[in-house]
Amino acid sequence: MKFYSEYQEDEFIFHNLALPDNGFYVDVGAMRPDQLSNTAFLRDKGWHGIAIDGHPGCVEHWNGVPNCRFVNAIVS
Repeated sequence: MKFYSEYQEDEFIFHNLALPDNGFYVDVGAMRPDQLSNTAFLRDKGWHGIAIDGHPGCVEHWNGVPNCRFVNAIVS
C-alpha cells in the first residue's frame, strides 16, 4: 500500500481502523490528488469520493482522477 499524507495520517488509519473494502470519502481542502493527500490511499483501495478545494489552480490536477469528483469551491 502506498501512503501519501504529510504526517502519516493515512498510514495510521490504514493500520489502526477496520476499513471496509468499499467506501465513500469527502476531502475538504484536498489541494492535489497525489501530494500530501490524506485520502489518496482510499482511492487506491477503490473508494469513491468528493474532493473540494477553493484554489483555482487545483482544478487541472484533478482532471482524470478516477473514482473522484472534484469541486472547486470554498467551504465555510
